[in-house]
Amino acid sequence: MPLKYKLLTIFTTLLIIYSGGAFVYAQNTEMNTVINKIEIKGNERISVAAIKSAIVTMEGDIYSSETISKDVDAIWSLGFFDSINVEIEQFENGVKVIFVVYERPVVKRIVFDGNNKISEKKLRETVDLLENDDLKNYLVKLDEDKIKALYHKKGFLFVDIKVEEKKGSGGVELIYHINEGEKVRIDKIEFKGNHSLGNKKLLKLMKTSPKRFPVFLFGGIFNKEEFEADIESVKDFYRQKGWLDAEVNWKIDYSGDKTLMYITVNVEEEERYLVDVIPVNGQSIYTENE
Repeated sequence: MPLKYKLLTIFTTLLIIYSGGAFVYAQNTEMNTVINKIEIKGNERISVAAIKSAIVTMEGDIYSSETISKDVDAIWSLGFFDSINVEIEQFENGVKVIFVVYERPVVKRIVFDGNNKISEKKLRETVDLLENDDLKNYLVKLDEDKIKALYHKKGFLFVDIKVEEKKGSGGVELIYHINEGEKVRIDKIEFKGNHSLGNKKLLKLMKTSPKRFPVFLFGGIFNKEEFEADIESVKDFYRQKGWLDAEVNWKIDYSGDKTLMYITVNVEEEERYLVDVIPVNGQSIYTENE
């Protein structure tokens, strides 16, 4: 369970300072203590009624830490809060249970700053978090990763994104500061260690290719997932040709201004396996040659 609340058993601590039978009573406080009042604190947008409707504990119930823990989970599952604390106080020969909630702020505005190569419309279509949604930090991070993936697909491999949260009375303004960097194109793919199979044959196995004319068709944009699939295709081709132990790895370098990529594919062919004998056993009607 996430660390989203604390249980403060103040009444138990007070009883323990007494001696004799009072200590035994403290150990059994949970079985004997009546909840005389339930309070909700910290809520502004979410009503008390909405929060209380999620819990099962009621005034007049016997205090149970297990039930309180389930109530906290139920409040958490509403999805409106960043954290929830529980405070227990003595109250009218019993206890008062106080659920202290910390609401998530509302995203009032989403701003994209520095995006010159990808339109704001496209970025808004990419992110999941929308204006007037509750701010969820994990969604902010996921959206940041989605924007990066979109830029990588366009060839901007060194894009940098910083998210700023500006808090105001009406909610939060979310600003994505984008430093796009330069577009990177593949200038050269070189094979090393491929003594048995030529470069042209291996390059034909790959969808990844260097930039060439016309650039709008053959832009030399690097796609990591596609390139990793290409490497597997090279490995499979070697194994189909008998190099069962062949290993293929790669190295990537960039030009000084990071606009050109140089890919080196290193091949370790090892020994080639050839079929020597195909024995046939158990034949009685046909000869082995047949």
